[in-house]
Amino acid sequence: MYILDTLLDGLASQSLNLAITERPEIPTPQQVVESIEVEGRHGSLTRLGAFKDISFPIEYNILEYENIKPLLRQIRGYFFGKKTLQFTDDHVFYKIKSLQISETNNEIEEYGLFTVTFVCDPFQYELNNSLTIMQPTTLFNPGTIESEPILTVYGNGDLIITINGVPIMLEDVVDYVVVDSELMNSYKGDVSKNNLMTGDFPLFIPGKNTISWEGSVSKIVIEPGWRYI
Repeated sequence: MYILDTLLDGLASQSLNLAITERPEIPTPQQVVESIEVEGRHGSLTRLGAFKDISFPIEYNILEYENIKPLLRQIRGYFFGKKTLQFTDDHVFYKIKSLQISETNNEIEEYGLFTVTFVCDPFQYELNNSLTIMQPTTLFNPGTIESEPILTVYGNGDLIITINGVPIMLEDVVDYVVVDSELMNSYKGDVSKNNLMTGDFPLFIPGKNTISWEGSVSKIVIEPGWRYI
């Protein structure tokens, strides 16, 4: 019989003799909407902002707890500090912002039940979608919102990477440079290269995205970060 489980940074909760009591309802992220009243204009202007984080509880049951104190220490270590949450019946994951374990030790000892409330990034992210291109191409974004890719551009000299007709200039590249749209940072190792980049950090829109370049580029490794609302 299939048993639904959670994975935190890829580690199953069952490895600590934990089981979720039921799959939680994942809330739909809410977008910030600003209404602006303009004198003399009928109705208001609407400005759409960013999406808010989502928060949802998951109830866990301790399957075996003869020696509860050492197990509680392992449980806290299992949950805290983790960055990703995944359900074993799905191919997406959530980026964890923070979490809270709501129970007290006595309640766990008596019932073996506790609830963890996760606060996550508003989107669902695809797993294992890194790819390498060695010539200009078109990528298809299967997600429902634009993604913030990480590009590792291998080459030398002055390069121009064009995505959906919008150019990004990279100067004095030696071997490679990383363009990270999520962090809005360009770097090589621990060294910032923002001063050698001109243009906006790229986004991949839902659907088709064209990529081309000028200069001595050998390949581009892309972590596209496909995501869903």
